[in-house]
Amino acid sequence: MRVQRGLRELKSLKDRLAEFAAGVNKVAGEPSPTARNDEALRKRRLSDIAAHIDRWANSPGLQTPK
Repeated sequence: MRVQRGLRELKSLKDRLAEFAAGVNKVAGEPSPTARNDEALRKRRLSDIAAHIDRWANSPGLQTPK
């Protein structure tokens, strides 16, 4: 029998996204226009999208489809 180890997240998705966005913003704010900077800007945009989807999915006004 296979035993699954429980991996429990200590932080919420919202907190993890905020930490990730803060780190990416620090890299993206550097003045050098490099590929690393472009990648950081892309990751920042993706984290903003993920945060928006999380807010939408957990909104109190969300209703089930009829």
